[in-house]
Amino acid sequence: MGEEYKLQHETLHLCVNYIDRFLSHVPVARSKLQLVGVGCLLVASKYEDVSPPTVEDLVYISDNTYSREEILKMEGAVLSRLQFDLSVVTAVAFLPRYTRGALAAGACVAKLGALCAYLVELTLQDYSFVQHRASMVAASAVRLALHTLGLPAWSAQLERETGYTAAELAICVAEMRALFAAAAASSLQAVRDKYSHPSFFCVATLTAPSSGPP
Repeated sequence: MGEEYKLQHETLHLCVNYIDRFLSHVPVARSKLQLVGVGCLLVASKYEDVSPPTVEDLVYISDNTYSREEILKMEGAVLSRLQFDLSVVTAVAFLPRYTRGALAAGACVAKLGALCAYLVELTLQDYSFVQHRASMVAASAVRLALHTLGLPAWSAQLERETGYTAAELAICVAEMRALFAAAAASSLQAVRDKYSHPSFFCVATLTAPSSGPP
């Protein structure tokens, strides 16, 4: 949907953040989880995008499972529960600055950025990553991406840019590498399919390193 409606990458990350926060306070029946997702997507796209999808678009992509009124009611419930606290810094927001800091490593910034975006997007499917700060997830993605591309995985400049030492990132990087390695066999293939496209340098087809960066 993000590509079809030309949504910002940040929209997806905001949407997941809103879903996690809403579900942490409100018990929701399994049959209504998609409705929560649609409501959160509507809020996130209105916050982040110049031309967000309309409610009618969301009715269509949900295959008319929910009515316009149900979606609008859920949008209101999400806004109320989040107390209109919608300004959230997600991991993807840190990536442009961090990848620029990797220039000294000789990386192709566009390919590195695509691989980092892929790794960060994979973490959205694993609830365990909520324990890590968004900035740490982003820094770990840069470190793992550099290592995957056979480049020096950390530097004094990256340490200054991110505020993290390689040692501080070790646990998050290890968890992310395991997620990367397991992606091909996962039942959730949407993210991998997306980043297998040439416009993303086919980064999802890269093989995860057999061990973590030194």
